[in-house]
Amino acid sequence: MHLIVLGLSHKTAPVAVRELVALTPARIPEALMAIRRISSVREAAIISTCNRTELYVVSESRDEELLADILCHGEHGAEARDHLYSYLDEAMVRHLFRVASGVDSMVLGEGQILGQVREAARFANEESGAGPVLRRLFDQAISCGRRVRTETDIARGAVSVSHVAVELARQIFGDLKGRTVLLLGAGETAEMTARLMVKFGVSFVTVANRTFERAEALATVLGGQAVRYDQFPEKMERADVVVCSTAAPHAIITRDVARQAAARRRGRPVFLIDLAIPRDVEPSVADLDNVFLYNLDNLQDLVSQNVETRRDEIHLVEQIVEQEVASYMQWVGSLQVVPVLTELQRRFEDIRQAEMERTRRRLEGLTPDERDAVDQMTRAMVKKMLHDPWRFMRSSDESGTAGALQALVDVFGLELSGTASPLPTVEIIEPEPLPTEPEVPVGQTR
Repeated sequence: MHLIVLGLSHKTAPVAVRELVALTPARIPEALMAIRRISSVREAAIISTCNRTELYVVSESRDEELLADILCHGEHGAEARDHLYSYLDEAMVRHLFRVASGVDSMVLGEGQILGQVREAARFANEESGAGPVLRRLFDQAISCGRRVRTETDIARGAVSVSHVAVELARQIFGDLKGRTVLLLGAGETAEMTARLMVKFGVSFVTVANRTFERAEALATVLGGQAVRYDQFPEKMERADVVVCSTAAPHAIITRDVARQAAARRRGRPVFLIDLAIPRDVEPSVADLDNVFLYNLDNLQDLVSQNVETRRDEIHLVEQIVEQEVASYMQWVGSLQVVPVLTELQRRFEDIRQAEMERTRRRLEGLTPDERDAVDQMTRAMVKKMLHDPWRFMRSSDESGTAGALQALVDVFGLELSGTASPLPTVEIIEPEPLPTEPEVPVGQTR
């Protein structure tokens, strides 16, 4: 059995590449179905956020290439492949636990990822992608994330992407009092950003969403106004800040749409915050006068300033992660021990019965009670021979157990079903680190 994760994140791929493989909620069931069609795959789950897209799989064989084919489909698939990483078995478990703990996030310690891990688990359960191994894995990842937030200060002072976006707006305008905001998309990220802007004095919020009822509900909460989705271009004229967080498969604010809106504003600056993957705003919009455009990659500058205050907590987080990894791998190891020793017991029992049958004629002179005593004695011998292997397996660490199980399989020629095969040695395949991109000065006019 292999535990596999394959994907890419903000650490290995810029936003232009991440959007090539991003999976909207509507596309995740189809992707899960494609993964489950791989004959060796037993379980599957997907985490897809603005900063990462990852496929988690329990499989009987090494399926990285097949998983990469599913994730990197289409004409730009080859470009995305260069940014993929893959972790196996214990390394896969460690990766997920670090993700849930917030130490693998763009914003160190941010809490939103824990909810996204929980959502991925729920989705996999509903779509019948997760089985006992992944259900246990994600449950323990969530538990690990909670422990980290309870037992360390990694989240103290941490800010979400929404916080960073609002801070950028404050730097550009100096003060948000009296400013107006247009929300494109009414999801969690958009709502969080809008709430923060209202807190800092924004006077009016307009919400445009493909589902008008959702736009109305959010506008009511924010004390703003809902408009039909196709009305957003004309509403941009009065918006000082436009927050884009839709699930559209392509850019909805083109250069032409932005140019017309900027012209109608007669030189008044407009700040576009593109929090979507794929991006909602064409990159060339940044070249227009009096238009400030920032996407997820551009937010790294402010994020890095926020990290230093919590770096001392990372080693405490890693200790918790390692404890949780060891606990989970011990459980996974137990899944391997039972089938192997059960098969070994069956093999010994076959030998015992064959020998009893071979000596049956010699036992014909015995009374029924005496023959029963011989049967009980041979059964006891088999039980005693199995006692030491059982005890050794229960006391060994994960690496020792895996090696011993494989030895038993090889020495006794045991034939196991697919899920019973021992875990292999851990391997890690990952790309070269992403080159550092030029910093985008905060508040710079394009």
